[in-house]
Amino acid sequence: IDIGERRTEESLQEHTGHAEIAELMRDNIYMEPSTAEEVITRVSHKWDDLARMLGFNRNQIDRIQNVKTGQDHRCREMLHRWRIRDGRAATLPVLKKALIDIGERRTEESLQEHTGHAEIAELMRDNIYMEPSTAEEVITRVSHKWDDLARMLGFNRNQIDRIQNVKTGQDHRCREMLHRWRIRDGRAATLPVLKKA
Repeated sequence: IDIGERRTEESLQEHTGHAEIAELMRDNIYMEPSTAEEVITRVSHKWDDLARMLGFNRNQIDRIQNVKTGQDHRCREMLHRWRIRDGRAATLPVLKKALIDIGERRTEESLQEHTGHAEIAELMRDNIYMEPSTAEEVITRVSHKWDDLARMLGFNRNQIDRIQNVKTGQDHRCREMLHRWRIRDGRAATLPVLKKA
């Protein structure tokens, strides 16, 4: 690891075994970053309704509203917090049910489930799938060096400054940077890339 966090690299789990693939397929855990982006594009005007259906209480919704400006940013933050909070329970079927419950059946129907064995096997082989706990472990161990990690992941000075100006606290900045990296790089934001950085 270029920023000197060898223990973090060693502790990150790569999910490449057949048992993990079968479990991901069974539980519909894997969601493309484009799934969240599609929800944000279509439903951000109802992000707080969706948040309620995903189990957020009024205080949690108010906190997101006070921290983020703009419906898209609030929706993105809420989905991010949902994935972190619920981990393996934050599945595509749960999201689809919540969308139906807020009257967004067309959005629900437009989301692609990634349950085919070949697709999951390809994701696992290419190390695209990362547990939410992987990002949390990186945040816990290297948030004090989040800007160095950001540079190693290809962020420029302006992008780093924007994150620093928007977020307070090293953990929040690191989490935001990792979130932006996954959105920016999509399928190229892999576990091996993170480990190398």
